Amino acid sequence: MSDFEKKYYESEQFWTGDVLQDENNKKRMFFTANLISKENSTLLDVGCGNGIFLNHLAEHASLTRMVGTDRSETALKMVKCEKVISEISDLPFSDNEFDCSTCLEVLEHLPQETFAKALTEISRVTSKYIIITVPYNERLSEGQTECPMCTSKFNSSFHLRSFSDNYMKNMFNEHGFSCIKTEVFFPFKMNFGAKFLQKIEQKLKSKKFEVPICPLCGYEEKNFIPWSPKFMEEHIQNPSFYNKIKQTLKKIWPKESMAGFWIAGVYKKNNIVQ
Repeated sequence: MSDFEKKYYESEQFWTGDVLQDENNKKRMFFTANLISKENSTLLDVGCGNGIFLNHLAEHASLTRMVGTDRSETALKMVKCEKVISEISDLPFSDNEFDCSTCLEVLEHLPQETFAKALTEISRVTSKYIIITVPYNERLSEGQTECPMCTSKFNSSFHLRSFSDNYMKNMFNEHGFSCIKTEVFFPFKMNFGAKFLQKIEQKLKSKKFEVPICPLCGYEEKNFIPWSPKFMEEHIQNPSFYNKIKQTLKKIWPKESMAGFWIAGVYKKNNIVQ
């Protein structure tokens, strides 16, 4: 990860805002929490961010120990349980220290070398179960943004890989864990009109730079506004002529049914008796 990208993840605006009140995000917390086996009493959340999942567990789960670890000091300030700053590729914990490790919406951000080390480290510190959630079959090219300074193109969420059913099922085979379950969750409908207009906007370069800082050259977008339900509502209600046409087309054009935005994988250590 570049120094510029590190700066991005230390920005308070990345971790705060009414995005935390997003209904889908809340549903995702409940869904993932329900995947935790009752056999587990200790849990490590790897790449815990601002602790939205751990803080949820603190209110709804009966675990005896919960620990969050992340590289962002800014994010960890918001975690309401035990927390440790660390790199995902070098976790400061003993072998098999936790019954269960979770890693939610993190692996898609990692370059290949870090990704491989992360799988090894998560497996090393876990004695029973691993739970992973990532975006499902993401079309990375459709989420690209272009830096107005260096013209580099990259995924606006800094996602580097896409995860299929088959990939999820085999991800920890070489690390002593077998997949016991995968589940795609929260089906939705993708509007063809929205996708078409997005492609036009990208070609015309009218699409706004969608991140606060370019991870390659360090250009900073001073007017960047992080996504949130409030921001989305204001965007939809924008009175411009172009936006009115756009919203009308979204209503009348057909929609494609999608299996779900996220996929979860649950993995069990091979020496644990079923």
